Amino acid sequence: MLIGVAAVDLRARHPLYNTAYMDESIYVVYGRMFLAHHFETPLATPLQWSFGWYLWPAMAALADRIGGLLALRELAAVLGSLTVAATYGFASRVFSKTIGVAAAGVMALLAPAVLVSRIATRDSGSICFFALGMWAFGAAWQDNKKKHWALATVFLFAAFLCKYLVAIFFPALVLLALTKGKKPLLMFIAPISAACAVYATCYRADLLHLLRYGSGYGSLRGDSFNLYVITRWDLVVIGWLALFALASKQWRVRAAWMWLGALIVCFFQWQTRADYDFWKHVNYALFFLVPAAAAGVLFLVQQIFKFSYAKQLQCGTAAILALAMGAGYLGKVQSPEQFVFWPNVNPALEFFAGRITPNDRILVDDTVFRYYFNPPLSQGQITDPMYFLYRDASGHDLLGPAAYKAALQEHAFTYIVLDGGVGNEAAMLNEAIRPELAGYQLQMRAVDRVRGHDIEIYSLNAATADNQIPRER
Repeated sequence: MLIGVAAVDLRARHPLYNTAYMDESIYVVYGRMFLAHHFETPLATPLQWSFGWYLWPAMAALADRIGGLLALRELAAVLGSLTVAATYGFASRVFSKTIGVAAAGVMALLAPAVLVSRIATRDSGSICFFALGMWAFGAAWQDNKKKHWALATVFLFAAFLCKYLVAIFFPALVLLALTKGKKPLLMFIAPISAACAVYATCYRADLLHLLRYGSGYGSLRGDSFNLYVITRWDLVVIGWLALFALASKQWRVRAAWMWLGALIVCFFQWQTRADYDFWKHVNYALFFLVPAAAAGVLFLVQQIFKFSYAKQLQCGTAAILALAMGAGYLGKVQSPEQFVFWPNVNPALEFFAGRITPNDRILVDDTVFRYYFNPPLSQGQITDPMYFLYRDASGHDLLGPAAYKAALQEHAFTYIVLDGGVGNEAAMLNEAIRPELAGYQLQMRAVDRVRGHDIEIYSLNAATADNQIPRER
């Protein structure tokens, strides 16, 4: 009960701590278009740029429709709390109920697990469905019941639809399931293999485009050793303690499977891109390492107090509490404001309240404004740093910095909003347009209270607005 209270409190407390993060907002936009069966240019092909299907965007858009950003983040908090419960269920099936409680306690306070439940992205849904699927898989492995295999199939495929990343675990799970006879063949192996094959066939062109895009994207890339070791002592402690589970004769084989699960995702991240979104991606590894670490701690306590069950109970409880609180403290879960790394755009939103007209065209260096400005504007009236095709007065189609420069020289935008953005794309846009602002007038400059950067809003000068000629984009 206390674990559940702690998990919910850390995840659901003060959900409106900042305006939307770009990854939160873009999925709401995708979901709105999906639910409306109408995709607007330049976002007409979301599956070519996004690492999952429309399940999470639809969930996010429905939550936003019900209660805005508040409901969206509370949805992520609920899913994060369910992940803690699923960690208990999975660890209880793989190891024991005692280790299940210990693992849930650690996961409840672990900073990456808390953060991924406070920023509503694809991983909020994917990690929850994956954890539920692994819990069902563990139950199916023990009991070999059709309903458990079926639940594992449903939850794991839902996790895949939220984020393709979880597919890296499917081959190992299928090989494990093959050893359990006909039931998993009919209720797990065949349906999940068929579902993935049908999906790959139906969306082949989108997936190939996404593969090319993903292999070249490096805006948030960083040094893996720095990201996962030097600056993350909570992860180092969890990893070292998980090694001790391999020394236990009782848990050695199961701990080895947990390490295999963790290494699969770590190897994938290392081979593809170690990036500054580690706070999301590391949770897939932690889901396996935390139960193993809890088993390792209890094994050490048992070895130290071999002849006293009472001391094993007392010291084991104290050790798990120390691990949970220590890992949380090392991860700075007590200072959630340190993890807010994107701009607070409230000054810009206040400026535009009641000001935008249906004919405006706005250039922004932060994708989040696609969420806030739509409606009243269509997506085609909003230009961000990610992609811009512009046909200039000479009839030439331009991309990238050249497109932004030409558009400003020809006064294509009514407003320009600059908050510094996130990533190389925002920096590129700022560098391209700064020398071209002669036809625009600064309307507002405010300080972003999160990062200390300036938020600037420019509007088209009245004299140049009279001579503005709309161009095809």
